[in-house]
Amino acid sequence: QGNGQADDDKAPEPPTQVVMTEWLQFLRRAFTDVVGGAFLPRIGIVVSAWDAVPVDQQPAGPMKYLRDNFPMLNQFIAANYHQFEFQVFGVSIVGGDLTNDEDFKQQYVKGRPADFGYVLHSLSGSATESPDITLPVAWALRVLPDA
Repeated sequence: QGNGQADDDKAPEPPTQVVMTEWLQFLRRAFTDVVGGAFLPRIGIVVSAWDAVPVDQQPAGPMKYLRDNFPMLNQFIAANYHQFEFQVFGVSIVGGDLTNDEDFKQQYVKGRPADFGYVLHSLSGSATESPDITLPVAWALRVLPDA
């Protein structure tokens, strides 16, 4: 504003997990209206910049990260397993720290972007890392060979 006042009149933004939960409720209603309630849409939740997640939280995987950091969304998932098929993915498009790791940055600059990045998933029941960053989309679209 031109008068030097802070923009305090602006309504606060709702937390991410509130917005996501609301969207999922809208999606469920839309699917039910169009194809009936028996269809289970696949919902892939992506924790982006997985390599930036605190190091002590990474070994437990993306589902545990969601459980610990987004409890409302996690409760919605747990309560609606019969309405959706959920998976949680950890995705790092780069796979390292371009800001603080100069050696990695040089490797990245000299390499090809397609050779970096990964997806952490539990599609087979245990935490697995895949170099295919399209995996969450392929899973959601049901185009994985064994999905």
